[in-house]
Amino acid sequence: MYCYQEEGCRMTQVQFALPLMIFFNCLVLVTYPVHVIFVISLLRNRTTSALGTPFHHLLLSVGISDLISATGYILLQEPAWLGIASKFYLGNAWWIAKIVNICGICISNVPIVIHLFLALNRLTAVRLPMEHCHLWRNPRVQRLTVVVWVITIIASLPMVYPIQFKGYQMQNGALSSVAFHFVNPFPAQMYTLYVMCLSAFILPTVVIYIYLLAYMCFLKYVSKYKRHIQATVVKSTVAVFFTSLGDIILATVLGSQQLYWIFYQEDLLDPPTFWLMFKIGRDLHNIATPWTMLLLFKGLRKSIISGTSPRNSNAVKL
Repeated sequence: MYCYQEEGCRMTQVQFALPLMIFFNCLVLVTYPVHVIFVISLLRNRTTSALGTPFHHLLLSVGISDLISATGYILLQEPAWLGIASKFYLGNAWWIAKIVNICGICISNVPIVIHLFLALNRLTAVRLPMEHCHLWRNPRVQRLTVVVWVITIIASLPMVYPIQFKGYQMQNGALSSVAFHFVNPFPAQMYTLYVMCLSAFILPTVVIYIYLLAYMCFLKYVSKYKRHIQATVVKSTVAVFFTSLGDIILATVLGSQQLYWIFYQEDLLDPPTFWLMFKIGRDLHNIATPWTMLLLFKGLRKSIISGTSPRNSNAVKL
């Protein structure tokens, strides 16, 4: 977790913060092995007709990004935030903060872009079913994801060298947490701008999902024109909407906080509320994808349980 506040900033105690942190930490820990299995299953079946569609290729990028982010979060960021082994984290902050910020700023924001592609993919599946397969071909989708990952790697390189970080302790309610920040404020400002630019992808993504969900509800419950939409398309649209909720919360909380600081030179949310909302968004970001896809897609569950490639006659429509 990155922080641009001055050293020695102190958080006032939030009575319900610790129970919420423990609850979401447990969810992240329980989800992690499921997340690993989920990504392995998509990788193993990426050439099959059922789980090798452009939709699943985009979903695989989200899964890989979330898994890398969750690994850094569980091993490095959360123990420091809980005040575990504070001396170790303070003494090694120069390199731990590099990994934490690469995961937190660059890799964890890959899904923000990919979710826009997923939203457009679902939009064409619902509204342009005849053109959908032509628009979303694997070579084209693979090139898009390669471009996203190359940009992410390039954006991460300055944090490896020459950008420097340091750690400091702050009071987080009853906890004495270790947080990390940029030594020089200029890189912090540049990466804030980078995240804010990426956050711009959230608005069209949300608009598309709201439109699709409203359109499908209208067809089912209101319209006399009962146009059939495949159940797989409906489920996948609902699934990717829920997997994007963590990113929406993160972008909203971080973007609004930084914009308010730029215009008024003060925080929109008080520090305890900001970091709690940031944590909730980050945890939802790490746990939503595997559970949502496993609960809604029987073929994926069978693939994980049996270790075989699922068969799905409707997979080509994704």
